[in-house]
Amino acid sequence: MTSAQPVLKKIIGAEGRPGEIVNLTLMGENLLQVVRVEAVRFDDEKLDAIDYKIESDEVIKIQIRIPYGAQPGRHKILVLVADQKTQMWLEPGGDSRDATIVQYETPKVDILYDDNLVDSEEPLSIDFNENPDGAFLSRPITLRNPGKVPIALSDFNLPSELLLTGTLLDTIPAEESISFQLQLSSESPENFTQPLQFSVSNNPIMVQIRGKAIPATPLEPETPETPGNSDELELLSL
Repeated sequence: MTSAQPVLKKIIGAEGRPGEIVNLTLMGENLLQVVRVEAVRFDDEKLDAIDYKIESDEVIKIQIRIPYGAQPGRHKILVLVADQKTQMWLEPGGDSRDATIVQYETPKVDILYDDNLVDSEEPLSIDFNENPDGAFLSRPITLRNPGKVPIALSDFNLPSELLLTGTLLDTIPAEESISFQLQLSSESPENFTQPLQFSVSNNPIMVQIRGKAIPATPLEPETPETPGNSDELELLSL
């Protein structure tokens, strides 16, 4: 008697961020025919199953790690399993196709200047206030990753009136931060408002930088000393 092949009806995904481990629940029929779970296909990327458990004829639990480059939204999940004779890709069909989903939150970054957290309400802004007469005005900026997985920084677009000093990394590890200095030139427009733009794991961030530049006061020309008469010159030469 030939055993019935396993049939996958539905995959229930979990929410998570790129790099996080999440649980998938496979629901179907004849799943006890599965001997082992070989791999999981996340869109076009093949992943190893970190762990799995064949719980019953209707349920298999699998753990996978969401790819670091995954984008927010819906993703197609297929599962490669093996029975006693062969390997096969299981994919839910019919109206359950939309159940092949892993959703996750948009990666976040905390922005601090002078150790103060910038208000998360848009638009984000950092106020340089007034700079000293003719001097550069500098502000320490910190980008902090509050999440459990690394976040990527890219597409850093700095206004020409601002100068960045320090090291800008392309990745912030989980629960860590990076710091640098932003300097506002006195040669910028007197009332300066320009956006600082960058991306966090492909999610755009814009911070308005405001400040008031005060040009340097021109120096008064020195008045040359008037030479004295010839007698005074002779005395000085003695």
